[in-house]
Amino acid sequence: MKKNTAVRKMIYSAIAAALYTALTLAVAPLSYQAVQFRLSEIMVFLAFIDPWYIPGLTLGCFLANLMGPFGLADAIGGGLATLFSVGMIALTARWSRGGKKGSFPSLLAASLWPSISALIIAFEIVFFTGAQESYWYWVVMVAIGEFGVVTVCGVPLMHWLYRKKPQLIELLKIQQ
Repeated sequence: MKKNTAVRKMIYSAIAAALYTALTLAVAPLSYQAVQFRLSEIMVFLAFIDPWYIPGLTLGCFLANLMGPFGLADAIGGGLATLFSVGMIALTARWSRGGKKGSFPSLLAASLWPSISALIIAFEIVFFTGAQESYWYWVVMVAIGEFGVVTVCGVPLMHWLYRKKPQLIELLKIQQ
C-alpha cells in the first residue's frame, strides 16, 4: 500500500485541525485577548514540515475563531490570515531546502509570517466586529502575541526537534 494516499493526507490534516481547535479552546481566555497567546499557533510549523497541513491548520483556526467572541467575522478573517501565514511558511521551507532545512535562520524567517498576518487579523477585527480600538492598536497587539508564541517559543522548540529528534520530524511528514 502506498504511504502517500489521499486518505493519509486527509487524516493528518483533520488531526491538525482538531488539535489546533482544542489547544486554542483549552486556553480560551488567553486565546481571544488583544495579545492572543495561542499555544496552538506553534502548530503553524507543521506547514514548514509538510505543506499538506495547510488545509487542517486553516480549518482549525476557522473553527476555533467561530467559537470565539468575534464569531463568523473572526473565523473568516482569521482563517484567511492563517491560510496566508501557513502558505508563506511552506514557501519559506521550500526556499530553504537549498540551504539547511530546519536551520535556525530558516525557522526564524518562517516564524515571522504569522506576525505579518496581524495586518489581516486587525482589519477584520476593526472593520467587521466593531472593535473600538484603532487598526494599528490591533496590528501591534496581535503581532506581539504571534511573535511571542511562534518566534520566541516556537523557533527554539522546532530547532531543537530538527537537531535532536529528526525521527519525529520524519514521522510528522505526510508525504513520505
